[in-house]
Amino acid sequence: DLYQVGVLAKIIQTVRIQNNAKILVEAIDKVELHNITNDNMFEAEYEIIQDEEIINTEELQKSTSGAIELFMDYAKNHKKINPEIIEAISAEINKTPQDFNYIANVLSCHLSSSLLVKQTLLEETNLQAKIKTIIDTITSGMVQIETEQSLQQRLKKQIEKTQRDYY
Repeated sequence: DLYQVGVLAKIIQTVRIQNNAKILVEAIDKVELHNITNDNMFEAEYEIIQDEEIINTEELQKSTSGAIELFMDYAKNHKKINPEIIEAISAEINKTPQDFNYIANVLSCHLSSSLLVKQTLLEETNLQAKIKTIIDTITSGMVQIETEQSLQQRLKKQIEKTQRDYY
């Protein structure tokens, strides 16, 4: 199954590892696919999708700053996100602090979320709605992490208590 919205990308590097290949790509544009054919490989016509025009930059600046702060906290507590990524994201964001769409895309690609959530973010053309979805996703991820940590703490205490009682 192919989604109707995807990314037009340029291949930067290909690395072959045993029977697999790792491909590093750079996104160029967001596109909508039309007339998809499948004759030994997928081919399609595409149309570049433009995001909606930003109307309220002040509100968007506040939302984006909030999303960045939340993401940094999220990344520090998330086991699957490498600490080096936090530094790289900070550097990228500092290079283009007013490019809200770029920042939203960088945050989106580093979220540890389902493919469906990431596809929803890709398809969203309203930047304010995209930032809100990112914030909601990060918030629910943080709640999940906190719940898991709390359960682990309780379990650890219970095991320690059981061991003390046993000995």
